[in-house]
Amino acid sequence: MKGLTAFDWLLALSGLSTLFTWGSICVAHIRFRAAWKAQGKDLGEIPFKAAFGVPGSYLGLFLVVLVLILQLYVAVDPIDGSAPTAEGFFLSYLAFPIVLAFWAIAFFFKRDGFRKASEIDLDTGRKCWDSAEQLAAEREARIGTGPLKYIRRLF
Repeated sequence: MKGLTAFDWLLALSGLSTLFTWGSICVAHIRFRAAWKAQGKDLGEIPFKAAFGVPGSYLGLFLVVLVLILQLYVAVDPIDGSAPTAEGFFLSYLAFPIVLAFWAIAFFFKRDGFRKASEIDLDTGRKCWDSAEQLAAEREARIGTGPLKYIRRLF
């Protein structure tokens, strides 16, 4: 029985972690594209673009927040009709306080709130220094010719 209990707590710890990861990815993409726009850079300079762009990231972030809210509701009022318990709540929502604690610790040590989009460094560590024209030529060469080029152009 102890193995099952340990598994339940590990599952509780990892259950929402995927949502927090994808939410962070969506926020990072939204902030990146806002910084790119605020600094007047051309979108042609980005070698890879998300298939659904910034609206897709907003949709993804909305869905992640929606699932987190619904999971909180289920943690507070269990579906099976049983009385809510602290153990049941943490088995359903353990990842949230842990992520919140890590964020608070990082904020305490870093003490560097959010930066304005115009202040975000977009060039440090950047490996692609090709011009927008070179990237467009490479993209066209990758797409090729024939009927599949229309499908390839989407991605």
